[in-house]
Amino acid sequence: GKILKDGIVCNSCIKYFVKLKTCSSCNKEKINVSNRNLLDGSKKLLCINCYNKTLLICSCCGYRRKSFSYDLEDKPKCQICSTQGQKECIKCNSLIPAGYGNICKECNSNKTLDKKMSFLSKALSANYSVVFKEFCFWLSKRRGSPFASLNIQHYYGYFFILDEISLELKRVPSYEEIVSRLTIAKTREYLLVTIFLDEIKLIEIDVKVKDEYANIDMIDKYLKTFKKESKNYMLISSYYQYLLEKLKDNKTTIRSIRLSITPAVKFLKYCENFKDNTPNNYILEGYLWCYGGQKAAITGF
Repeated sequence: GKILKDGIVCNSCIKYFVKLKTCSSCNKEKINVSNRNLLDGSKKLLCINCYNKTLLICSCCGYRRKSFSYDLEDKPKCQICSTQGQKECIKCNSLIPAGYGNICKECNSNKTLDKKMSFLSKALSANYSVVFKEFCFWLSKRRGSPFASLNIQHYYGYFFILDEISLELKRVPSYEEIVSRLTIAKTREYLLVTIFLDEIKLIEIDVKVKDEYANIDMIDKYLKTFKKESKNYMLISSYYQYLLEKLKDNKTTIRSIRLSITPAVKFLKYCENFKDNTPNNYILEGYLWCYGGQKAAITGF
Protein backbone atom coordinates (compact mmCIF):
# COMPACT_ATOMS: atom_id res chain seq x y z
CA GLY A 1 0.00 0.00 0.00
CA LYS A 2 2.73 2.46 0.94
CA ILE A 3 6.37 2.49 1.93
CA LEU A 4 6.92 4.45 5.15
CA LYS A 5 10.19 5.25 6.89
CA ASP A 6 9.45 2.51 9.44
CA GLY A 7 8.59 -0.13 6.82
CA ILE A 8 6.00 -1.34 4.35
CA VAL A 9 2.25 -0.99 5.05
CA CYS A 10 -0.35 -3.15 3.24
CA ASN A 11 -3.49 -1.86 1.50
CA SER A 12 -5.70 -2.89 4.44
CA CYS A 13 -3.67 -0.91 6.98
CA ILE A 14 -2.76 2.14 4.91
CA LYS A 15 -5.97 3.95 5.98
CA TYR A 16 -4.61 4.17 9.54
CA PHE A 17 -1.59 6.12 8.29
CA VAL A 18 -3.56 8.61 6.20
CA LYS A 19 -3.84 12.14 7.60
CA LEU A 20 -7.26 12.62 9.20
CA LYS A 21 -9.62 15.21 7.75
CA THR A 22 -12.38 17.14 9.51
CA CYS A 23 -15.96 16.56 8.38
CA SER A 24 -17.69 19.87 7.59
CA SER A 25 -20.97 18.60 9.05
CA CYS A 26 -20.14 16.80 12.33
CA ASN A 27 -16.77 18.59 12.79
CA LYS A 28 -15.04 15.33 13.75
CA GLU A 29 -11.70 14.11 12.45
CA LYS A 30 -12.19 10.81 10.61
CA ILE A 31 -10.51 8.49 8.11
CA ASN A 32 -13.38 8.36 5.60
CA VAL A 33 -13.73 12.12 5.00
CA SER A 34 -13.59 13.21 1.36
CA ASN A 35 -15.21 15.57 -1.17
CA ARG A 36 -18.66 14.15 -1.86
CA ASN A 37 -20.95 15.01 -4.78
CA LEU A 38 -24.28 16.15 -3.35
CA LEU A 39 -27.74 15.98 -4.92
CA ASP A 40 -27.71 19.72 -5.76
CA GLY A 41 -24.49 19.28 -7.78
CA SER A 42 -22.20 20.86 -5.19
CA LYS A 43 -19.28 19.22 -3.43
CA LYS A 44 -18.72 19.06 0.31
CA LEU A 45 -16.11 17.56 2.63
CA LEU A 46 -18.12 14.89 4.47
CA CYS A 47 -17.59 11.61 6.31
CA ILE A 48 -19.54 8.58 5.09
CA ASN A 49 -22.15 8.87 7.89
CA CYS A 50 -22.95 12.53 7.16
CA TYR A 51 -22.93 11.86 3.41
CA ASN A 52 -25.48 9.03 3.78
CA LYS A 53 -27.81 11.45 5.59
CA THR A 54 -27.91 13.63 2.46
CA LEU A 55 -29.17 10.72 0.32
CA LEU A 56 -32.88 10.13 -0.29
CA ILE A 57 -34.62 7.09 1.18
CA CYS A 58 -35.51 4.43 -1.39
CA SER A 59 -39.29 4.03 -1.52
CA CYS A 60 -38.94 0.26 -1.97
CA CYS A 61 -36.23 -1.03 0.38
CA GLY A 62 -36.14 1.95 2.77
CA TYR A 63 -32.34 2.29 2.67
CA ARG A 64 -30.51 5.57 2.04
CA ARG A 65 -28.88 5.20 -1.35
CA LYS A 66 -28.28 7.27 -4.47
CA SER A 67 -31.53 7.72 -6.39
CA PHE A 68 -31.50 5.90 -9.73
CA SER A 69 -35.10 6.43 -10.85
CA TYR A 70 -38.49 7.72 -9.70
CA ASP A 71 -41.87 5.99 -9.72
CA LEU A 72 -45.19 7.44 -10.95
CA GLU A 73 -45.68 9.24 -7.63
CA ASP A 74 -42.21 10.82 -7.95
CA LYS A 75 -40.76 8.69 -5.15
CA PRO A 76 -37.05 7.80 -5.44
CA LYS A 77 -35.80 4.25 -6.05
CA CYS A 78 -32.24 3.01 -5.66
CA GLN A 79 -30.39 1.30 -8.54
CA ILE A 80 -30.80 -2.22 -7.11
CA CYS A 81 -34.58 -1.90 -6.67
CA SER A 82 -34.95 -0.19 -10.06
CA THR A 83 -33.01 -2.78 -12.07
CA GLN A 84 -33.75 -5.99 -10.17
CA GLY A 85 -37.27 -5.31 -8.88
CA GLN A 86 -38.22 -8.05 -6.41
CA LYS A 87 -36.65 -11.33 -5.34
CA GLU A 88 -37.54 -14.22 -3.06
CA CYS A 89 -36.30 -14.35 0.53
CA ILE A 90 -33.97 -17.37 0.75
CA LYS A 91 -35.57 -18.38 4.08
CA CYS A 92 -39.32 -17.79 3.85
CA ASN A 93 -39.62 -17.44 0.03
CA SER A 94 -41.71 -14.27 0.35
CA LEU A 95 -41.21 -11.56 -2.28
CA ILE A 96 -39.09 -8.64 -1.11
CA PRO A 97 -37.50 -5.55 -2.75
CA ALA A 98 -34.12 -6.48 -4.21
CA GLY A 99 -32.47 -3.76 -2.12
CA TYR A 100 -33.12 -5.78 1.07
CA GLY A 101 -30.48 -8.33 0.11
CA ASN A 102 -31.10 -12.07 0.26
CA ILE A 103 -33.42 -12.24 3.27
CA CYS A 104 -36.40 -10.16 4.39
CA LYS A 105 -36.34 -7.90 7.47
CA GLU A 106 -38.48 -10.34 9.47
CA CYS A 107 -36.11 -13.27 8.84
CA ASN A 108 -33.10 -11.05 9.48
CA SER A 109 -34.57 -9.96 12.83
CA ASN A 110 -35.30 -13.60 13.77
CA LYS A 111 -31.73 -14.55 12.90
CA THR A 112 -30.35 -11.71 15.06
CA LEU A 113 -32.69 -12.63 17.93
CA ASP A 114 -31.59 -16.29 17.82
CA LYS A 115 -27.92 -15.28 18.00
CA LYS A 116 -28.49 -12.91 20.92
CA MET A 117 -30.71 -15.41 22.74
CA SER A 118 -28.11 -18.18 22.40
CA PHE A 119 -25.27 -15.93 23.56
CA LEU A 120 -27.04 -14.22 26.50
CA SER A 121 -28.69 -17.36 27.90
CA LYS A 122 -25.25 -18.92 28.57
CA ALA A 123 -24.65 -16.43 31.40
CA LEU A 124 -27.80 -17.54 33.26
CA SER A 125 -28.42 -20.58 35.44
CA ALA A 126 -30.05 -23.61 33.80
CA ASN A 127 -33.60 -22.78 34.98
CA TYR A 128 -33.49 -19.09 34.09
CA SER A 129 -31.84 -19.87 30.77
CA VAL A 130 -34.95 -21.84 29.75
CA VAL A 131 -37.28 -19.09 31.02
CA PHE A 132 -35.26 -16.42 29.18
CA LYS A 133 -35.55 -18.33 25.89
CA GLU A 134 -39.31 -18.68 26.41
CA PHE A 135 -39.50 -14.93 26.99
CA CYS A 136 -37.63 -14.26 23.72
CA PHE A 137 -40.26 -16.21 21.75
CA TRP A 138 -43.09 -14.60 23.76
CA LEU A 139 -41.71 -11.08 23.14
CA SER A 140 -41.28 -11.80 19.42
CA LYS A 141 -44.95 -12.83 19.14
CA ARG A 142 -46.21 -9.92 21.26
CA ARG A 143 -44.16 -7.05 19.82
CA GLY A 144 -42.65 -8.49 16.63
CA SER A 145 -39.18 -9.84 15.91
CA PRO A 146 -37.65 -6.43 14.95
CA PHE A 147 -38.55 -5.00 18.39
CA ALA A 148 -37.45 -8.18 20.19
CA SER A 149 -34.07 -8.39 18.45
CA LEU A 150 -33.39 -4.71 19.14
CA ASN A 151 -34.39 -4.64 22.84
CA ILE A 152 -33.65 -8.13 24.17
CA GLN A 153 -30.37 -7.04 25.83
CA HIS A 154 -32.33 -4.51 27.90
CA TYR A 155 -34.77 -7.13 29.21
CA TYR A 156 -31.94 -9.63 29.75
CA GLY A 157 -30.64 -7.34 32.52
CA TYR A 158 -33.75 -8.07 34.61
CA PHE A 159 -33.36 -11.83 34.19
CA PHE A 160 -29.76 -11.51 35.35
CA ILE A 161 -30.89 -9.65 38.51
CA LEU A 162 -33.61 -12.25 39.20
CA ASP A 163 -31.09 -15.05 38.72
CA GLU A 164 -28.75 -13.50 41.29
CA ILE A 165 -31.59 -13.08 43.83
CA SER A 166 -32.73 -16.69 43.25
CA LEU A 167 -29.20 -18.05 43.76
CA GLU A 168 -28.94 -16.08 47.00
CA LEU A 169 -32.34 -17.26 48.31
CA LYS A 170 -31.94 -20.75 46.74
CA ARG A 171 -35.48 -20.44 45.37
CA VAL A 172 -37.58 -18.26 43.09
CA PRO A 173 -38.24 -14.93 44.88
CA SER A 174 -41.77 -13.66 45.50
CA TYR A 175 -43.01 -10.43 43.95
CA GLU A 176 -42.70 -8.66 47.33
CA GLU A 177 -39.08 -9.78 47.72
CA ILE A 178 -38.26 -8.42 44.27
CA VAL A 179 -39.81 -4.97 44.73
CA SER A 180 -38.35 -4.66 48.25
CA ARG A 181 -34.84 -5.18 46.83
CA LEU A 182 -35.40 -3.14 43.70
CA THR A 183 -38.15 -0.55 43.26
CA ILE A 184 -41.53 -0.39 41.56
CA ALA A 185 -39.95 2.02 39.08
CA LYS A 186 -37.34 -0.63 38.23
CA THR A 187 -39.95 -3.33 37.68
CA ARG A 188 -41.91 -0.90 35.47
CA GLU A 189 -38.76 -0.42 33.41
CA TYR A 190 -38.95 -4.16 32.69
CA LEU A 191 -42.75 -4.27 32.57
CA LEU A 192 -42.96 -6.82 29.73
CA VAL A 193 -40.81 -9.28 31.71
CA THR A 194 -43.03 -8.80 34.78
CA ILE A 195 -46.17 -9.45 32.67
CA PHE A 196 -44.57 -12.55 31.11
CA LEU A 197 -43.50 -14.02 34.49
CA ASP A 198 -47.01 -13.37 35.83
CA GLU A 199 -48.59 -15.10 32.79
CA ILE A 200 -46.51 -18.26 33.24
CA LYS A 201 -47.21 -18.14 37.02
CA LEU A 202 -43.52 -18.06 37.94
CA ILE A 203 -43.69 -14.76 39.84
CA GLU A 204 -47.27 -13.59 40.36
CA ILE A 205 -47.95 -9.86 40.74
CA ASP A 206 -49.52 -8.95 44.09
CA VAL A 207 -51.60 -5.82 43.45
CA LYS A 208 -51.66 -4.79 47.14
CA VAL A 209 -47.88 -5.14 47.42
CA LYS A 210 -47.45 -3.29 44.13
CA ASP A 211 -49.57 -0.34 45.32
CA GLU A 212 -47.85 -0.23 48.71
CA TYR A 213 -44.32 -0.19 47.31
CA ALA A 214 -45.34 2.29 44.60
CA ASN A 215 -46.39 4.65 47.39
CA ILE A 216 -43.13 3.98 49.27
CA ASP A 217 -41.11 4.77 46.13
CA MET A 218 -43.03 8.02 45.64
CA ILE A 219 -42.53 9.02 49.28
CA ASP A 220 -38.80 8.34 48.98
CA LYS A 221 -38.70 10.50 45.85
CA TYR A 222 -40.45 13.36 47.66
CA LEU A 223 -38.04 13.16 50.61
CA LYS A 224 -35.13 13.61 48.17
CA THR A 225 -36.66 16.78 46.67
CA PHE A 226 -34.69 19.06 48.99
CA LYS A 227 -31.00 19.08 49.86
CA LYS A 228 -30.08 17.30 53.07
CA GLU A 229 -29.78 19.53 56.15
CA SER A 230 -31.70 22.32 54.40
CA LYS A 231 -34.62 23.94 56.24
CA ASN A 232 -37.24 22.43 53.93
CA TYR A 233 -35.64 18.98 54.20
CA MET A 234 -35.83 19.14 58.00
CA LEU A 235 -39.48 20.25 57.84
CA ILE A 236 -40.60 17.49 55.48
CA SER A 237 -38.55 14.84 57.32
CA SER A 238 -40.04 15.74 60.71
CA TYR A 239 -43.54 15.66 59.16
CA TYR A 240 -42.77 12.21 57.70
CA GLN A 241 -41.66 10.94 61.12
CA TYR A 242 -44.90 12.27 62.62
CA LEU A 243 -46.90 10.36 59.97
CA LEU A 244 -44.89 7.17 60.62
CA GLU A 245 -45.89 7.34 64.28
CA LYS A 246 -49.52 7.49 63.18
CA LEU A 247 -48.88 4.47 60.94
CA LYS A 248 -47.52 2.49 63.91
CA ASP A 249 -50.74 3.25 65.80
CA ASN A 250 -52.81 2.10 62.78
CA LYS A 251 -54.25 5.61 62.40
CA THR A 252 -53.16 6.01 58.76
CA THR A 253 -51.91 4.04 55.75
CA ILE A 254 -48.91 4.25 53.42
CA ARG A 255 -51.16 5.64 50.69
CA SER A 256 -52.48 8.34 53.04
CA ILE A 257 -48.91 9.25 53.99
CA ARG A 258 -48.04 9.70 50.31
CA LEU A 259 -51.17 11.82 49.77
CA SER A 260 -50.23 13.95 52.81
CA ILE A 261 -46.60 14.50 51.79
CA THR A 262 -47.45 15.43 48.18
CA PRO A 263 -49.07 18.85 48.96
CA ALA A 264 -46.51 19.50 51.74
CA VAL A 265 -43.63 19.22 49.26
CA LYS A 266 -45.51 21.31 46.67
CA PHE A 267 -46.17 24.01 49.28
CA LEU A 268 -42.51 24.16 50.35
CA LYS A 269 -41.47 24.39 46.68
CA TYR A 270 -44.02 27.23 46.28
CA CYS A 271 -42.45 29.04 49.26
CA GLU A 272 -39.12 29.18 47.39
CA ASN A 273 -40.65 31.76 45.03
CA PHE A 274 -40.58 34.36 47.82
CA LYS A 275 -37.64 36.36 49.18
CA ASP A 276 -38.52 35.30 52.73
CA ASN A 277 -39.29 31.66 51.95
CA THR A 278 -40.24 30.72 55.51
CA PRO A 279 -43.73 29.15 55.39
CA ASN A 280 -46.39 31.51 56.77
CA ASN A 281 -50.13 32.13 56.50
CA TYR A 282 -49.69 34.80 53.80
CA ILE A 283 -47.83 32.38 51.50
CA LEU A 284 -50.28 29.59 52.38
CA GLU A 285 -53.25 31.74 51.33
CA GLY A 286 -51.56 32.36 47.96
CA TYR A 287 -50.83 28.66 47.56
CA LEU A 288 -54.44 27.67 48.31
CA TRP A 289 -55.65 30.32 45.85
CA CYS A 290 -53.63 28.45 43.16
CA TYR A 291 -54.44 24.94 44.43
CA GLY A 292 -57.80 25.29 46.17
CA GLY A 293 -58.48 21.55 46.21
CA GLN A 294 -55.53 20.86 48.54
CA LYS A 295 -56.88 22.73 51.57
CA ALA A 296 -57.85 19.55 53.44
CA ALA A 297 -54.66 17.71 52.44
CA ILE A 298 -52.30 20.52 53.56
CA THR A 299 -54.05 20.98 56.96
CA GLY A 300 -52.11 18.16 58.63
CA PHE A 301 -48.77 19.65 57.61
